[in-house]
Order: sequence, then C-alpha cells, then structure tokens
Amino acid sequence: MRLTIIAAALSLVAASPTLASNPEAERPPISAEGRAEVGRLTEAFFRSVQAGDATKAYADLFRGTLLESKTVEVAQLATQTNFILQTYGAATSWELASSECMTDYICKLVYVVRMEKGPVAFWLYAYRQPTGAWQPTYVLMGDSPQFFFD
Repeated sequence: MRLTIIAAALSLVAASPTLASNPEAERPPISAEGRAEVGRLTEAFFRSVQAGDATKAYADLFRGTLLESKTVEVAQLATQTNFILQTYGAATSWELASSECMTDYICKLVYVVRMEKGPVAFWLYAYRQPTGAWQPTYVLMGDSPQFFFD
C-alpha cells in the first residue's frame, strides 16, 4: 500500500509539467481580418526594409501611433535594422511564421525575413484599438534561435 502511494505521488510529480497549463501553447492566432490589416502595414514596412530604407520603414509603420512621438526608440530600431542589413545583406522575402494573441486585442506576429546571408526574425506586437483598427506597438528583431522558436 505504501509503495502504491509513493508510486502514485511520484507519477504525479513526474507528470506535473505536462499537467500544468501552458498558456503560450493555448494562445490563439490573430484573426484572419487582423492578419490582413496588419499584413498591409507589414508589407509596406518590409518593402522599405528591402529597399534599404529602415528610417522610412519605421516612420511609415508607426505613423499615427504613440510610437511616432518616441523618436529615440524609433531611431534605435532603424539603427538595429540597418545593422542587420549591413550584416545579412538585403531582404529577399518575408513571411508570417506565427502569431499568438494574449487577448483578442493584443497579438505578437513573428515574421521570418530571408536575407541574402541568412534569416532574421522580426517580432511585431500589434494592438487592436477600440475602433477596430490594428496598429503596431513594438518591433523586436534578431537572428538567434529563440527569435524563431520561442
């Protein structure tokens, strides 16, 4: 009997990571409508990045948002993107690799950008305003594995 209780307790402890809820695994993707609206913004953004104009890319992406007034942060993003362009070469293509939404109004979209010398991931955080329009709230980019698989 005692051995059965110990075995049952051990099996519960061993199974606890699988029993625990993984909120990230349960987050739904952005809606088709949201994906289309954000896609219009990101298409223009990545076209400017492809043309080598990171400053224009961010100015256009953040136009009309709170980030438009955060000039230091936007300039830092442009500098980081220019560094990526210098390191990896021109962007040749991009695709939405994944999306997950914390709620129906805040989502993270991961774009994989194929560059001449290797891939780079861009994480775009988007917010659906009370009016229903989606807007970007932040961009993060990188080339390490966690940017692609986290």
